[in-house]
Formats: sequence, structure tokens, C-alpha cells
Amino acid sequence: MLKKIIKIKNVGRFKNFNVTGDQELRKNTFIYGPNGCGKTTFCNILRSLHTNDPAHILGRKTLRKTLDEAGEPVIELLLNDRRTRFDGMEWKTTNKPEIIIFGDSFIAENVHSGEVVGIEHRRNLYRVIIGNDGVELAAKENELAKKSRDKTGEITKAEKAIQSHMPAGKKLNAFISLPETADIDRKIKTKERDVEALRANKALRERPALSEFEIPVLLENFTGLLTRTIDDIAKDAEQKLSEHLATHDMTASNGNWIADGLKHAADTCPFCGQNIQGLPLITAFQAIFSERYKALSGEIKAMKKRVEQDMGDAALTRLDTVAARNKGDVE
Repeated sequence: MLKKIIKIKNVGRFKNFNVTGDQELRKNTFIYGPNGCGKTTFCNILRSLHTNDPAHILGRKTLRKTLDEAGEPVIELLLNDRRTRFDGMEWKTTNKPEIIIFGDSFIAENVHSGEVVGIEHRRNLYRVIIGNDGVELAAKENELAKKSRDKTGEITKAEKAIQSHMPAGKKLNAFISLPETADIDRKIKTKERDVEALRANKALRERPALSEFEIPVLLENFTGLLTRTIDDIAKDAEQKLSEHLATHDMTASNGNWIADGLKHAADTCPFCGQNIQGLPLITAFQAIFSERYKALSGEIKAMKKRVEQDMGDAALTRLDTVAARNKGDVE
């Protein structure tokens, strides 16, 4: 039982409070005063004594104007017949007094705060009824409830992680109860290869077929064109042309330059200017390089161009491209 307040120093408004005379507390003692005179501070001193927690006092340490005036809190109380002292750091007592403080802190923790009564307040109301043992059990219950919530959260997180790897519609318990499969890693790799093969099979089915080689074929009239002649050319005209080309060493040109020159020859030679009318050689040239000759020569040039287009370097390059593409498709 708290019998007397002996000294309170450097705690809140109590800069240096000492009791004089007979101020022993009775069974019912009322302490009253205006706001800010130290009632709540005294309640915190008693709460610190009951809980042996110095924070309730150190948080209300008296502020001084100068460092010289500063000092540590000092409190002396008379409990029954024994003095109890707070030396600035802790209480020097072995007995924990039975003190119940119905102050602002008690109301906020156990009854209500402001105008709203929350679920925590409702949970704390039973502590008023069952006392200190109930408070300890409630604290233990809160601790176990927190651990339970944390563990439930871990289980839920693990379930979500596992669920993403399970087949659609498969329940977790059914998945966990599946029998263990021996050599599972090798079987998984085998199935992965099977899946990859199926994907490759789909890709192969979607690929176009191999390209066919378009082998160039000679035109139907190629052989016939090679055997064609100009029937109305006289033999002596051909002989004169051959002799003339041989004499001037011009057989390699096949007389093409003569055919081109005849277009420019009228009555005189385009080279020397002499009269060429009635010359047998000129007559032979005109007989050989006639309109029928020009027509045949044009057909030969067109055939040569077509053969070059179908069987020349460009055609071979196209065939090489098709062969390379087919080789890749076969692989």
C-alpha cells in the first residue's frame, strides 16, 4: 500500500517537491487541482512503479533553462513500512506493488478513444474483469494469433507459387498426394524433347514444298533454224564473197560489215567514191545480203538472245539459288 510521497524531483512540474509534516495517505485520499499541475505526471510515476518501466518517468523529465540546473529524476515513496527510490535510471525495490491506474492510457487501451469504439477496444474490455493473469494470457493470445497469421500468409504464398505449375483444375492436396516418380529429371528432359519435336513437326508441315527445277529446253524451231539457207543465192556469188573475204583476211567477221555497208552504197563506193554500177562483186554482195538474208539474220539473232536468256549465266544463277533453298528445306 502506498502510504506517503516523500520526494519528487526533476519530473515534469515537480522540480523539487518534498513533503513536510504528517502527509501520510489514508484509505481514501483525493488529490485535485487545475490542469497542468502534475496529476497525470503522478499517475505516470505510479504506472512506472507498477510496471518497473522507467520510460514513463524519463519521458517527463523536467526541462531546465541551463545545463547547470539540469538533474536526473529522483523519487522516494513509502510503501507500507519500506522506502522505495527511483535513482534516475531504475526503481530500487524488490516488491511490485499492486496498483491499478484508471487514467487516460487505461481508457485508450481498454475502453474507447475519441467517439469510436473499435474492435481492439472490445477485445481489451475483458482485461478489466479477469485482471493481470488475463492480460498476460491476452498478450500470449495476440502473439500466437500473429504467428498464426504470418504462417497462414506463408502457406498462401507457397500455394500460389505451386498452383502456377499444376495442371488446370488440379487441386493442391491432390497434387501433393501424387506418388513420387523415380528418375523424374530424365523423364522431364525426355518429354521436353518430345514437345520440341512436336513444335518442329508443326513448323515442317507449314513449310512450303521443295521447288521444282525448271530445266531450260531449246525452242522447237532451233534445229530447223540452223539448217535453213537462202536458196536464191547463186553459187558464183557465194564464191566471189568467199574469195573476197579470204583475200582480205576478213573471214572471221563473216562479211557482216559488208551487209552494213551496202545500206550506204548507191552509185558510188562510200569508201573511195568510185562508180560501182555494174561491178560483178557488188552484184554478188547484193544477191547474198538480200531481204531474205536480213530476215534470216534477224531470226538467228533473236534465237541467240533467247538461248542466252534461258541457258546463260543468269539462268544458271537462278538454278543455283533453287538448289541452295531446296538443300536448306531438306535439312
